Amino acid sequence: MVPAWADPAQRNRNNFDFLRLLFSVAVIFSHSFDMLAGKGGVDPLGQLSDVLYTFGGLAVCGFFTISGYLIAGSLVRSPGFFDYLGRRMRRIYPGFLMAVALTLVVGYFINAYRVPEGEFRSESVRAVISTLTLTWYEPPFAFAANPLHTFNGSLWTIRPEFTCYLLLALVFQVRRTRHRMMMLAILPFILWAFETACMSSGQPLLMALRPFIPAPGNPGWPPRLWCCFALGAGMHIYGHRIPYRNSLASLAVGLMVVLGFTPAPKLSGLVSIIPFGYLVFWFGYHPIVRLHDFGRFGDYSYGIYLYGFPVEQTLILLIGASLNPYTLTLLALAVLLPVAVLSWFLVERPCLAASRKYRDNAIGQKPVPDKSKKMTGVTSNV
Repeated sequence: MVPAWADPAQRNRNNFDFLRLLFSVAVIFSHSFDMLAGKGGVDPLGQLSDVLYTFGGLAVCGFFTISGYLIAGSLVRSPGFFDYLGRRMRRIYPGFLMAVALTLVVGYFINAYRVPEGEFRSESVRAVISTLTLTWYEPPFAFAANPLHTFNGSLWTIRPEFTCYLLLALVFQVRRTRHRMMMLAILPFILWAFETACMSSGQPLLMALRPFIPAPGNPGWPPRLWCCFALGAGMHIYGHRIPYRNSLASLAVGLMVVLGFTPAPKLSGLVSIIPFGYLVFWFGYHPIVRLHDFGRFGDYSYGIYLYGFPVEQTLILLIGASLNPYTLTLLALAVLLPVAVLSWFLVERPCLAASRKYRDNAIGQKPVPDKSKKMTGVTSNV
């Protein structure tokens, strides 16, 4: 029997909308501990697993796994590379640009950061260039009064996501399925070697190229993020060979627990992607837990993810660091939900609708309203 994730008739009947929202909330929750402690905070799962797993880290892996699966499907359906690239840009850029602009403007008026005298022009240019290249931009003296002096610590995953889109398009230039799977498996090691060379060498050429690897400034994450994304893409390509079984899900949970006690945390973190990825698809296509219409009113996970960090930092600035992580999470979600709704209806959905209309016109078809609301592509978070 073909599993649901490999059946074209059932692929859209999944729980991914619910999972993405859950992952975005997990990122907010995990960040709360870090923000209140000033880089030393770890959420309960991190404390239990000696920081091998955190709610935020698993959420980011979940985002990239789902994204790889959905983006592979988008690439297969695209009539050409530029159509694919255009749709990916219209999914990533509008919400990202608006989030960066709004948070910088609001942050300026509440004194969340300050620009030294005489450096406003240079900082403005740096902010624009960083934003257009999907680079994590940090304004000077950001949240100086807070325990954690970071303006938006979630944005570093946006460029890795987009880089994965480009890498996947490169992989799909290979026609044979077996060779595609080989490339998906080999690329993490190439990225790891490239990042290691960039960080250990002072060569100007390598340092100039380093911003193009998936996770600048986050050692160890490039291969991990690509593995998550590649696992999702592999499920779309080769998923018909992977059975849906509760016994395999139980085995995946057991393997993750065992890996949590191994003396090699870096290797364990990389290997754990496989069982965790299976669990994502196991729940995403669960035959009893059917949350297929969860996102019928909108996909708010991207907005929650983009605005979550600066909203939490602002709450700490205004209320004080005496907040506990649980209260901070609840207050932040109360603010973030309406913000995410506005982001979806005013920015993200109109751009996605324009993307579908452009695609339909490009292939000579009459535009048809998309009632399924399956938005391929999620940007992921910590």
